[in-house]
Amino acid sequence: MVADLRKKFVMVTTTLMLVTFGAFLIVNYIYNNYWNKVETADMLDLIADSGYFLYPEDTGVEQTIKNMTEGASPIAGVIFDSDGAIVTSRVIGGKSNLVVSEHIFEKILTQDGFDYQIDRYLFSKRDLEDGCTLIVIMDTSIDDNMWKKVIITTIFIIIGISVLILITFYLSGYVTEPAKQALLREKRFISDASHELKTPLGAIRINAQALSASEPENLYTKNIINESDRMGRLIERLLTLSRLDEKEASTKERISLSNLVTEMALTYESVAYEQGIVYKYDISDDVSIIGNADEIRQLLTILIDNAIKNTNDKGRIEIRCISENKTARVEVKNTGPGINADDLPHVFERFYTSDTSRSNKSFGLGLAIAKAIAEGHKGNLTVNSIPNEVTVFTAIFSTS
Repeated sequence: MVADLRKKFVMVTTTLMLVTFGAFLIVNYIYNNYWNKVETADMLDLIADSGYFLYPEDTGVEQTIKNMTEGASPIAGVIFDSDGAIVTSRVIGGKSNLVVSEHIFEKILTQDGFDYQIDRYLFSKRDLEDGCTLIVIMDTSIDDNMWKKVIITTIFIIIGISVLILITFYLSGYVTEPAKQALLREKRFISDASHELKTPLGAIRINAQALSASEPENLYTKNIINESDRMGRLIERLLTLSRLDEKEASTKERISLSNLVTEMALTYESVAYEQGIVYKYDISDDVSIIGNADEIRQLLTILIDNAIKNTNDKGRIEIRCISENKTARVEVKNTGPGINADDLPHVFERFYTSDTSRSNKSFGLGLAIAKAIAEGHKGNLTVNSIPNEVTVFTAIFSTS
């Protein structure tokens, strides 16, 4: 439980930081991208106004332009006559070729207003005195510096996220330590209290049995014996949960799940028959898992007993055991009142009982124990229910 709490803390903290960091990066990217475009557009305006593409022989202007465009993408200067035909063109800067389709130039020539971008192209347009038009244009998608920045930024982000996760995981140990100690004290108390209660409870039961032997019809002694038995079952279940919580290593070996399911299904067949329940089981041969036979018996006992207690009159119980996709699946299905949608997420919680379960004096520990056993075998236990129709508990184990 503490490990799960620690994982959730790391996930929540990391997610929160990543969302915040990601939002900052997005805003920063939009901000920088906007101003980069503005600065690039200003540069294109300066180049267009410099006369470089009109008087390329001016060496002073040429050197200035080279200094301005150093490291930038290729920049083209194209002069069109009044009919839209190209008079001259020249490309400066950059290591890549600049290819601009005719329809981009057509859009620019026919465009009015102060826009400086079409698609991925930034441009500056000037009307010349002789009726021609100068267009200075740059393709921003082939900016070498931009890709270098993206790669470097990505590398730093990956490193930063990795360091962030490691630091968060380390700090989570300090954050979850109080919860860990509280859970350990709770488990120790449950275990110690259960052990201490066994002796006086046994004495109470023995004395009640002695009184019952002398007065067989005494209802008070019968109630004492019944409640002592019930308390004894509760203590045994608490001790079982304590042992499973401490993850004590139980002996695990290759066992036949088919034989265990058959054994437990036959054990409860007479009980189901006495209650008028239609009782069916379909068990495949040679289904085996690595596990502890006693614990699997306990899991099956809980599921089948739970099904019998919650099956309606003349209802139906079906038990299946099959092997598929390297997993072993055990299903216990019963008709009856089912589980309400509000109760469904809580059925495996300790001491949780629905309104219908309280009438049966349920401790709310059986399914919690079954879930712990399944997880202790690296498996899973799930439930699906349609109220007033059918409920299905499914235990899945690995066969390898």
